Amino acid sequence: MEGKIEVGCIRLWLQDSVIYCKIVNGFYENEMEHNTGKALHDIISIVSKGKYLPLLIDLRGLNFITSIKLFRFLSSSSYIKVSVLSKTFLVDSFALKILLIIQSYAISPIAPDTIFSHCGLSINYCKKKYTMFNSLG
Repeated sequence: MEGKIEVGCIRLWLQDSVIYCKIVNGFYENEMEHNTGKALHDIISIVSKGKYLPLLIDLRGLNFITSIKLFRFLSSSSYIKVSVLSKTFLVDSFALKILLIIQSYAISPIAPDTIFSHCGLSINYCKKKYTMFNSLG
């Protein structure tokens, strides 16, 4: 794991060609105003060192409503879309996973985000996306 960058309650770091984003307890919806998509784009660029890498966003530990609001914010951010290979979300309940899958198709039906409730599967998915992307070149 390389150095973590922390902005408010959001931590980002690079590990095994995946950008990890952990939203820690204490995150409130009003922080989305301060941590805009542009600021996250800049931080992602620093963490990734300009490489096009998958982003794994861990929403576990947040309450249901905060998770939904944060998902909507991160999924629809054009700044984040252009700075990562893919966005994968990790949640802690099956009900939230299903709801976010529906939201994802509503936000971006052509290239929806991926949502997992199992940590190992989400990491493997991100690594496969990176491997497939690099094998095309």
